[in-house]
Amino acid sequence: MIEPENMQTLRNLKRAVEQSAGVVVITDKAGNIQYVNPRFSAVTGYDAQEAVGLNPRVLKSGFQPDSLYKDLWDTILAGMNWKGELLNRRKDGTLYWAMLSISPVKDENGDIVSFIAIQDDITQLKDMQAELTAKNEELQSVLSSLQDAQVFLIQQEKMAGIGMLAAGVSHEINNPLGFVNSNFETLKRHLSQIMAWISVLLQEDALETTDPETALGILRRLKAARGWSKAAYIVNDVRELLPDMQSGITRITDIVKNLRDFSQLDFGNRITEYDFCSNIVNAVMLISSDLSSVAALDMQLSPLDPINANGAEINQVLINMLTNAVQAVKSSHDGSMGKIRIRTDQDKDNVMFFLEDDGPGVPAELRARIFEPFFTTKPVGEGAGLGLGIAHDIVVRRHKGTLSVEDSDLGGARFVLTLPKEAAIVEEQQAAVRNLLP
Repeated sequence: MIEPENMQTLRNLKRAVEQSAGVVVITDKAGNIQYVNPRFSAVTGYDAQEAVGLNPRVLKSGFQPDSLYKDLWDTILAGMNWKGELLNRRKDGTLYWAMLSISPVKDENGDIVSFIAIQDDITQLKDMQAELTAKNEELQSVLSSLQDAQVFLIQQEKMAGIGMLAAGVSHEINNPLGFVNSNFETLKRHLSQIMAWISVLLQEDALETTDPETALGILRRLKAARGWSKAAYIVNDVRELLPDMQSGITRITDIVKNLRDFSQLDFGNRITEYDFCSNIVNAVMLISSDLSSVAALDMQLSPLDPINANGAEINQVLINMLTNAVQAVKSSHDGSMGKIRIRTDQDKDNVMFFLEDDGPGVPAELRARIFEPFFTTKPVGEGAGLGLGIAHDIVVRRHKGTLSVEDSDLGGARFVLTLPKEAAIVEEQQAAVRNLLP
């Protein structure tokens, strides 16, 4: 006879099971259903009377492998708990996901007499998970497209920079090269005259004669040779042409050397000693064809200590900033000459580069966005908005420096670039190496 207090406990348990938000199923050892709570009927569509005596296999969807169910039965028949997710089929044929936990029930001898299964309907959760997965795949696809577009635009920006550099170098080389070519043509004409005189001399076997009459005859024939009346002029002109040509060739050699030094290819995080001032001069030279027709340049370069930096990246920053200044001045002067000022300075830890122009300036409300990728104030088709964004990324993220914009007393914008003398990127690399050491 069951004690009253035990009866009350059983009633409480029954009430708890019947009011549970989870599905509760009790089967015999063979798996035939002996009891289901009301939640089972609400989820599966089978009422309690028709469910009793059925095997839970009636809920199988057919979309999951038999190995899953084999593992389930092997586990619970061994007296252990099984937990997992099952895709089940309701009475009306619709599918639902269940988070299932099955435990064996043992008698006083430890023998399995039945099983109790508790499951939660997680269909909504799985639907949300599937939706999130689909959204994530869609976002990944969009991100990949954006990355491809970014790579394309950055490459486009680089190609525009290369075109500008090519124009600048072409302009700088054409001046001395044109001068050398002109002098070379003059020298060819002079040499033609001189070779005519030499051929006269080479035809005379009597050059070594001491006979005055023979020597006088040779002089007469030389005077009769083409161009002899200009002999003194030609000789003096040749003396002047050679140093001038040498000067032009030296200038071309210097330009090529400066270009090679400025555009050296540094891959990865290669850090070397970097001469800021000399590279500023080189950068100005490379864009001089555009700059000289737009603005008068005031360059005040104070001597700077060498710094550690990725030279190719900082050179790209200089080109981007100088190009931006030239375009700003050009946009606001309608063909008249503007002004660009360059200045350098340093303190104990940093070097500073100041670039000012008398262009339209940067309004205060736009200064927070001026270094954002793809942001530009230029008309459509005149820039991708990457130049200053790339410069900011190189200076701030890669070299732990600063890049800001403010008003200039010239009337336009003043860009202020600071770089640490001992590049922080070097310290990061050294720290990473130290972390790898035992």
